[in-house]
Amino acid sequence: MQSLTDEEMVRDTEALIAHIGGLADCNLSRMVIGGHCMGGRVALLAAGSISGFKAVADFWGGNVMTAKGREAPTVIDMIKDITCPVVGFFGNDDQNPSPEDVDRLEQELNKHGIDYSFHCYEGAGHAFQNFLNEKNYREKQAEDAWQKAVAFFNEAVA
Repeated sequence: MQSLTDEEMVRDTEALIAHIGGLADCNLSRMVIGGHCMGGRVALLAAGSISGFKAVADFWGGNVMTAKGREAPTVIDMIKDITCPVVGFFGNDDQNPSPEDVDRLEQELNKHGIDYSFHCYEGAGHAFQNFLNEKNYREKQAEDAWQKAVAFFNEAVA
């Protein structure tokens, strides 16, 4: 994972879209993207690089103030290029992203007029949906976030 670059992650996402776009049951006009941890970062990166997404869900994507394999642009720099609504789920006890990082992300979304909603959970840290990790898992927050994410995606593609 350390050697992955932002360009490679965008190319991989473009290749995935091209592949699923060729499937008989796929409707790319209803395409959404989401991810947890690095996947949340990749979801924001992809939405800032590739058009056509109807919605983005970021589950505690960290390191958005850095670029991987290049100096710039960072993911936070690319927020201005997102053309769909964003939902974010964060634990207030997390340090990557920290509450300050979440505030900065929110400022960028506001600055560029991007529709978003953030849900920040008290008593939750990084990976609070990981039911395999008793230390991090927070059942109430995990269930709430999942229900909100599914509703958000359903509304975006309705």
